[in-house]
Amino acid sequence: MIQPVRNRADLLDAIERVRQTAGAGPVTNWFATPERIDYWIGRNSLFLLPGERALLILRRDRGFHRVFHFSVDHAALSAVLRSSSAEHAVSAVLTTDLIGRPADLEPVAAIYRDRGFADHNCLIRMIRVAAPEEVAEPKPDVAFAGPADVAAVAAFLDRLLDPYTDQTPDEDEIGEAAARRNLILVRRGKSVGGLLLFETTGLTSHLRYWYVDDGARNQGIGARLIRQYFHLCSGSRRFILWVVRDNADAIAKYRHYGFREDALVDRIMIRR
Repeated sequence: MIQPVRNRADLLDAIERVRQTAGAGPVTNWFATPERIDYWIGRNSLFLLPGERALLILRRDRGFHRVFHFSVDHAALSAVLRSSSAEHAVSAVLTTDLIGRPADLEPVAAIYRDRGFADHNCLIRMIRVAAPEEVAEPKPDVAFAGPADVAAVAAFLDRLLDPYTDQTPDEDEIGEAAARRNLILVRRGKSVGGLLLFETTGLTSHLRYWYVDDGARNQGIGARLIRQYFHLCSGSRRFILWVVRDNADAIAKYRHYGFREDALVDRIMIRR
C-alpha cells in the first residue's frame, strides 16, 4: 500500500532494507540529495510503495507522479511495478527517468514498457572541462534575480518547458536559487529577456536552464548570460548539462561553448 514519506529517516530505512537483500548491486534510478528529499517531504509530495525486495518512490509533480525504483533485481522491479497498477493513488500520469548508458538501460526500459510505459523523450549529458584562461569578464546588463523576479521567471519557464521532460522548478525553488545567487537574468522592462539557472557542488557546476525569450533573440543575450555564468563559476573545474537528444540547434550552441557529449543518457518514459 502506498505510504506518505513523513521524514528522511523512514525513507532511508526502507531503502536500506532492500539494499541488504541485494546481491551484486541494486537496480535503481534514485539519486536524490538529502536537501531535495527534505524539500519534497516538506511539501508532502513524496510517497513509498514497498514490494517484495523492491521499493517504488513516487514524487507528486504538477498533476502527475515521477516514479523512482530501488530493487534487488529486474524480477522484483517488475513485480512492484505490477502492484502499482492497483493503487488508485498512482493511477494518473506516471513518468520515470532512466539514467545510464543506452545499452545498460534497455532491460529496465523493457520492464517499464511491459507495465504500460512508452518512450517520451531522451536527454544526453554534455560536459565541459574548464581551464583558467577561459574565464570571461562580467556583463553589465546581466543581473542576479531577486524576490521580485520570481513570478516572472516561473511564468517564463512554464511557457518553455515540457513538465514531463524537464524538472520544472516551482516558485519556492526559483526563490531559493535566487537567494543562493544561482539565477541570473537579463530584464526587458518587467519581463524576462533571458535567464540562466545553475547549481554548483564542489568543483562541479550543473547548468540547469539557459533560455532566451523568442522576442529577444539575436541580441547577444544568451552569450552574455553564459559568459557571466562561467565568470561566476570560475572556481569550477567541470560543467555539466542535459539537453534533448534531437535538439540539434541547442547541442551546436553548447559545443560552441566547449561542451561535449559523454556516454550517459536520460531516457524518459511515460504511462498515461
